[in-house]
Amino acid sequence: MPENVTWPRLGYTSVGFDYFKYFDIAKNGYLAIENYYFWLQFEYIIFEETDEYRLERTVEGITHKDWKKGMGMPASLAYPIKCRKDFDEYRERQNSNVEERLPEDWGKLVKEINEQGDAIPLSHVHGFFAVPRELKGVEAS
Repeated sequence: MPENVTWPRLGYTSVGFDYFKYFDIAKNGYLAIENYYFWLQFEYIIFEETDEYRLERTVEGITHKDWKKGMGMPASLAYPIKCRKDFDEYRERQNSNVEERLPEDWGKLVKEINEQGDAIPLSHVHGFFAVPRELKGVEAS
């Protein structure tokens, strides 16, 4: 809990305190399975690194130049899908054994969410355009 929050200064602690129960709100049931378990990640590779930038391939398969100084978005240089052959290879790769990619405590996570008894709010939805953009780039999508 941030120090500027009033509750700790009044003697309340966040340790063991269930905010969801206290405020009678549904616990967040979001599991980041779409990026971490169901979508096979690429190997992260640093191709080149200088004092100014890092040229890398991200776990999403996007090759970009990430500037070290200043603020701004990385310059995306290449995406994992450039042609139909790339798409077919990517699809085959993604269809491999999903069960092996689930976390060890998957059954426990599912059970906890199912037993919550409340509606499960989503924390994050990529949207229709996000996946094509990450696979092919803005211009090709």
